[in-house]
Amino acid sequence: MSDCDTIQKVKQGDINAFGDLVRVYQGSMRAFTARYIPCAADAQDIVQDAFVEAFANIETFDSARDFGPWMRGICKNKICNYYRARNRRDKLSVSLVDQALIEAIQGDAQSASEPDPRLDSLNRCLNKLKDTHRTVMEWRYSRRESIEMIARRVSRSTASVAQLLFRLREAVRTCVLKEIQRETA
Repeated sequence: MSDCDTIQKVKQGDINAFGDLVRVYQGSMRAFTARYIPCAADAQDIVQDAFVEAFANIETFDSARDFGPWMRGICKNKICNYYRARNRRDKLSVSLVDQALIEAIQGDAQSASEPDPRLDSLNRCLNKLKDTHRTVMEWRYSRRESIEMIARRVSRSTASVAQLLFRLREAVRTCVLKEIQRETA
């Protein structure tokens, strides 16, 4: 049976016919998605969501066209949505770390009479950084210098400095979480 015939059956309400389409295209959709999504479980979820969306919108599918490219388009949109959601989540996390770094480096987070164990953890983690890395963090978060200005100072590209700052924030965040877990254990 051709895809066109199978799709006509699905449009007429035959759910089992859609199962046939899933069996035929599932492998290629997984392979396509896995090229862009490194986590196998996330890739599988995306493919599953794409098939659910395809089923929900099968009436809009033009039976004169190939089903595979249509499914890849749905997968592509799901992949883009995955990264958009991940970026929003990461930006929130990074912005909270950025704020904590700014407060810690400037010393404005708490008054000296109210010690904060989280701030102590952050300071310990910042002190574990190499001097050059701590300096770059200070330029960015205490002096609020632009990434472009820092890049000129250290003779590196702006992309390289942005990547370095990202890695340093992640290292500090991981360190702080470990410190807090150690203190609460």
